[in-house]
Amino acid sequence: MANNTRHSALIQKEAPHAQNANKYDPDYCWTVREMAQEGMFPEEWCAHIGITMVTMYNWANRYPDFDQACNEAWWILRAYWSKKARDSIQGVGMAPSILAMILEKRFPDTWGKNPKNTHEAFAARNEDPQTGEDGLTKTPEEIRAMSLKDIDARIAAYQKRRAHDGGGVDG
Repeated sequence: MANNTRHSALIQKEAPHAQNANKYDPDYCWTVREMAQEGMFPEEWCAHIGITMVTMYNWANRYPDFDQACNEAWWILRAYWSKKARDSIQGVGMAPSILAMILEKRFPDTWGKNPKNTHEAFAARNEDPQTGEDGLTKTPEEIRAMSLKDIDARIAAYQKRRAHDGGGVDG
């Protein structure tokens, strides 16, 4: 038991920013821009701030200034890595094939064959909110004509999808 107590003192009980993780601060707008200028990806922005990617998306939905900052940061990030790729092609820095391999392996959601973590995905996060489980878009008139049972079924499907995608309540 004594060993357990001694070793447990070395383990943090809480993440460094956990007590502030869900508290938005407008200064985070500058943080994401500055980190993008250094070539850091959104996962690093979130780790630095002490939040999840879900919280970052929620904040972007809730705070227009943060949404604008994240959009600008994506463009800054693209410019940074485009310059790295251009330098690499021109013989400055690492070989282009090595850079491409590192980026594809380390960041498959951004640089892989089927990228998901892109500026387009970020910008499209709220598009087509009326698409049903069947993939068909419902017009406002079609939604109004739905029965309560159909609406409840769509809500349940949406909640299930959010839970599966890690989109639970998080800031």
